[in-house]
Amino acid sequence: GVDAVDLIQQLERQAERFGADRKECGVRDVDLTCRPFKVYCEDGEVITSSAVVIATGASPRWIGAEGEQELISKGVHTCATCDGYFYRGKHAVVIGGGDTAMEQALFLARLASR
Repeated sequence: GVDAVDLIQQLERQAERFGADRKECGVRDVDLTCRPFKVYCEDGEVITSSAVVIATGASPRWIGAEGEQELISKGVHTCATCDGYFYRGKHAVVIGGGDTAMEQALFLARLASR
């Protein structure tokens, strides 16, 4: 078996090789009312993206952003491996934590431009 910490470090290195930018921040707010979508971090940084994957666990936990439910499968997804190909060459953001978010981010790193 592989130690969990070692696995996460291997996954991070792989994502970096595919050109993924990694930013850890608490998400203060998300604006899904217009494109590009905006993710507001607690540290004041604003991340813009044409796609947002909400990776909050095995059963999606919605974040409550305005327009979130209306944009399901129209730029807001909960499964990068299911819908990631829609974002080939586009900017994508993954919101979530833990193993699920890391898996989603690694998958998108091979497809998205950023």
